[in-house]
Amino acid sequence: MTHREADLRQIANPATLSVINKWTELSKTVVERAIEIVVDHPSRTNIRLGDEDNFAVPAKFRGVPVLGVFVHAYPNIDQYIVSHEIGHWILKLQGFSSIISKPRNFRPEALLNSLASHPPLYELLVTFGHNPQIEIDSRTDHNIGLVSQLRERLEDPKNSALYLADDVLNCSSEKRVQLESKLQVHRPEIMSLLQKIISIRSSYDLSHRKSNMAFRKHLVSELNLGGEWDEHDDIKEALNDSWA
Repeated sequence: MTHREADLRQIANPATLSVINKWTELSKTVVERAIEIVVDHPSRTNIRLGDEDNFAVPAKFRGVPVLGVFVHAYPNIDQYIVSHEIGHWILKLQGFSSIISKPRNFRPEALLNSLASHPPLYELLVTFGHNPQIEIDSRTDHNIGLVSQLRERLEDPKNSALYLADDVLNCSSEKRVQLESKLQVHRPEIMSLLQKIISIRSSYDLSHRKSNMAFRKHLVSELNLGGEWDEHDDIKEALNDSWA
């Protein structure tokens, strides 16, 4: 059974409630109507975002425009994960765009957009009272094990570097040292690309949308990701489609 926003507000902790309130405030301003949030399991939608277990997308629920938040553990609701997914769309309402490739290549698109959007997202979530560091370091711990024990399952070096850069740029200094040490030993080719990404990151302020997009475009060029890449306005697309 789908959780409507009223249900979510009843169980939300103060941090998640602040995220929901910010979403409502911004959607009224930008979209000129309050877009309701609904939560459900990914199996309840035919939308898929690569291999993402948790995601949020514009949708319609009983004919009404909503932001659908789909979480793999549903009906268990992890409030940080719900806030995280809503937070991505708060950034979009604040003017942050995605970058997409032609022809579409969903895996590097998702990795690149996540890498660029997570630093401002984590800053945003902290202002609401969440502590993203716990989740970030937990994921980094998992990936440290993946590098050292399951190296054959890692994908191609460019995608792996984009994926692991998300950890390195956001995890605690202790976890960063551990991850980089493992990469240097087990996957030096990924470490080389990772160092390039870190160097490029130092030239941009990711909390500002124009600098954030410039960072994404620089990575596309420097990593030679192939195809043609363009800035994409996800809110405009939603207004012409699911929220029309």
